[in-house]
Amino acid sequence: MNNNELIERISLGEDSFHQFKEKVSDAKKIADEIIAFSNTKGGIIFIGVNDSGKIVGLAPHEVEKSNQLIANATTNNIRPSINILSENKKINNKTIIIITVQEGLNKPYCNNSGTFWVKSGSDKRKITSPEELQRLFQNGKKVNADECLVDGTSIDDLDTYLFIEFFKQVYKKYPEEIDIPLEKLLENLNFARDGQLNLAGLLLFGRDAFKLRPLFIIKGVSFFGNSIGITEYRDSEDIQGPLHYQYKSG
Repeated sequence: MNNNELIERISLGEDSFHQFKEKVSDAKKIADEIIAFSNTKGGIIFIGVNDSGKIVGLAPHEVEKSNQLIANATTNNIRPSINILSENKKINNKTIIIITVQEGLNKPYCNNSGTFWVKSGSDKRKITSPEELQRLFQNGKKVNADECLVDGTSIDDLDTYLFIEFFKQVYKKYPEEIDIPLEKLLENLNFARDGQLNLAGLLLFGRDAFKLRPLFIIKGVSFFGNSIGITEYRDSEDIQGPLHYQYKSG
């Protein structure tokens, strides 16, 4: 979000996906807020914004201290630990911290006391009944890495030709014969969700997966001799592209 979008978002107030904190000084308390978002649908915490939505900002030493406290909270006060994204932003010459919390991949999460939290409107709520806790565990589907959505992608990033060839080979017919919209078909096959490709969909059928996930390539090197300690080499090549192309070229 740019600054104008952030100001507009903050002006709308707190809800189930957005929360304001003027300051953070207690790792346990901020951990509970992150747990509630992770156990629900994710959300954003704005630090340096008071409850009424006024941007009060943080001093430089507060920014550093807050970021360290947040990192410690996610590592030491949440079970299992959670990865979050934090960003320092300057709005109207005032610095705030934006914490982005994704819906958890390993739900449910709890604090060190074994307390489970979920979002309830703009606030959070402690899970107390055994029945609700049981449902939380039942709904805590483990998500594999290849099912994670790739931010910034859309169905337009799909190489339609590759997908059609795959579909023909596996199902012995063209996708249009199924009479299901492409986006829905990709969701049914677990290659996309909510209009975004997941990691499997991008790596198998993406037009340019390297730009979005540059780590998923083959690095080939031809060394002189067979010694592990050799550093000189004849040639090297980075093999990019869809996984089947990398497999054949490697």
